[in-house]
Amino acid sequence: MHSEKEIQISGSIPLQFPRLIQSVNPDEAAAEMAKLRKPNKSWIEQEPFQCTLEELQLTKGQMRYTVTHKDVPFECLFLPAKSKKLFVMLSGGRTPANKRYPLLLRWKYQNFLQGNVLCIDDPMYHFHGEFISVQWYYGTAEQSYLHLLTDIVKKVMAQQEIRAEDVVFVGSSGGGYSALYSANLLDHSSAIAINPQVILKDWQVPTVYDHFASLGIDLAQEDKFGRNELKLTNTTCHFFISFNYSSQNEWKLQFTPFLAMHDITPTFGISQHGNIITWINATDYNNPHSAIPTKTGIALAAYFLEAAKNGMDINTFNDFSLLLNEELHEKYEIMDKRDVIAENAKCIGKYFISMTNRLVKSILQYKLQMKAPASLQRFTENNFTLDASEHNAFNIGYYIGEQRILRYNMFCYKNKYFFRLKFDDFRQYVPEYKKVEAYLNSIRGTEISAWHYEADSTMIITVQLSPDTMEQQISAFIDVTFALLDNFLK
Repeated sequence: MHSEKEIQISGSIPLQFPRLIQSVNPDEAAAEMAKLRKPNKSWIEQEPFQCTLEELQLTKGQMRYTVTHKDVPFECLFLPAKSKKLFVMLSGGRTPANKRYPLLLRWKYQNFLQGNVLCIDDPMYHFHGEFISVQWYYGTAEQSYLHLLTDIVKKVMAQQEIRAEDVVFVGSSGGGYSALYSANLLDHSSAIAINPQVILKDWQVPTVYDHFASLGIDLAQEDKFGRNELKLTNTTCHFFISFNYSSQNEWKLQFTPFLAMHDITPTFGISQHGNIITWINATDYNNPHSAIPTKTGIALAAYFLEAAKNGMDINTFNDFSLLLNEELHEKYEIMDKRDVIAENAKCIGKYFISMTNRLVKSILQYKLQMKAPASLQRFTENNFTLDASEHNAFNIGYYIGEQRILRYNMFCYKNKYFFRLKFDDFRQYVPEYKKVEAYLNSIRGTEISAWHYEADSTMIITVQLSPDTMEQQISAFIDVTFALLDNFLK
């Protein structure tokens, strides 16, 4: 079976499109897909080989390298492939949650991109690792680190016999800027940039401007390397740039001026403007700057670049790009919900241990005696089960043998926190349940928020929690419910 197939679009030159899998048999194809999803991780434990650019020699089995060029160390990862395609993966900024150095991004994409992968981290974090934001592989006033990085790429190309036409620089945010800049330096190469900064002085993070000022660099001034305002002047190259319209600050301060600078009329969806392909999408997210396509999106962007090089009319893909936009939007819609759940879980988890201990103490203190059925006798041992399988709730259950009696449950609903007691078969265990109901009615709205029956047998008592007094409310609620049970179960 051929490793590649030709795709013909009306009026275009046939494009060689790599096959991800070879088999069409469902069993074999599913196994191949499973293998594709398991990237080579053996490099993670590997010590980097230290060398200068002149000494760099890619060797079989060695994937991690620290390449020093003109006194600047570049942390590199090279994953070889049989293909003569090279994807250079560049990193963006750091966040308080992710300050790792080196940060080698998108290496897991290799199997889906069908090419060699070269990840290179930003050496600015070697020298200024304490700074939390983006640094663009900038360098110093007198030295451009992206020029040095391009020298490393050329050395890898020479050793692997890879043409510039088959080199694609890839990055998002600060890495997107660096991908565009690097491709612009290397004739006939390409770049994929997702939500890149392009006018550095207008990036809306004040600490960045101050940080560079402390290094003697004014991002608002013209730079001799053309770094502060990115202009794509190399007509031998091809550029794929994705902009998220939902990120309005970037749209106004970065994307719109950039498009005007290149005489490009903003067109929603995917469109081609000479050697520049733009994909303007609208993907909502709590941080729209971070709403970026992953390996499938990058693979499709690489396909569009090849299509443009082969003379295809990229504008014919516009309707298809709208479907891609919707897929991306749905992904980040789910992630938005996940983020809310994670925050809820963090708040709930804060009280998990103390609440568990409090409940155990209460059970021991009251030593509830169950009147019915007769087989249930007074108990003195604790039989707890903890259930935290849900991300936005946890449950503590109390059992006698296999019979569940009580459940305490804390959960979040519509950004409000609740704590409740569930008593299974309440009327069976509490003959004077009508007195209990009357008592609960008397404290509704004060000590409890509400009570009701579930499926005519399970008593549910609920209190809504305030974030400021959550622990005190939980403790008081446990006292109320156990005092209630103690009184009416005697």
